[in-house]
Amino acid sequence: MVNDQYFGMDMKGLFFDKRVGETEPSVAIPDMPIKNTEHAEKFQAFLSTYVIDSLFDSYLKVGKIEGELKSAMLPSTSPIQLNTNDTTMNLVFPGIKSYYGADVPLDIHLKFHRIGEFDITYANQNMAGLADFDLELWANKTDGTREMAVSLTLSEVAFGFSLLINDMKVSSQITEVYSGKVAVNSCTFANLSALKLKIELNNGWRIA
Repeated sequence: MVNDQYFGMDMKGLFFDKRVGETEPSVAIPDMPIKNTEHAEKFQAFLSTYVIDSLFDSYLKVGKIEGELKSAMLPSTSPIQLNTNDTTMNLVFPGIKSYYGADVPLDIHLKFHRIGEFDITYANQNMAGLADFDLELWANKTDGTREMAVSLTLSEVAFGFSLLINDMKVSSQITEVYSGKVAVNSCTFANLSALKLKIELNNGWRIA
């Protein structure tokens, strides 16, 4: 679009694995603006949920998104501490302290299988999406060895986040998390109930 005030161009961006071919994401292509007249910036770019969904979908077909949160990474001011003394950890995983002992550091390993169905709200600049991932809780035992205490699969986990851009610096913050489905793959210290675990996890997300 060209007029006496600005020049605008629409482009369709679809990420895909060339070995598989083009695969359309589950979301429809939304109507996108070319220029927001409420902002005076000369250069404006708009990214749709269609592009974001296709990016994560195609990448997870060929790559990995995983990481580990170690006990020592959390500051002392965090409302949840990754050790067997923490009240929230004992509510979510009852029996872990009696099995491994007091003050045993715990690490969390996450491996994502799906991230998508993004939604962006212009009014408050909040974003949301769904994710499926494996969660492993590892205990750093007093004898110096590590043991996988719990293995879970969480699916249809709804999450909200904000993304701010200031002076070309991008920062993000998770604002809410809600577990949809929980499956217990293994547990060393108890016979965990998936339903109760889902409830306690959602309570834990709110505290964190």
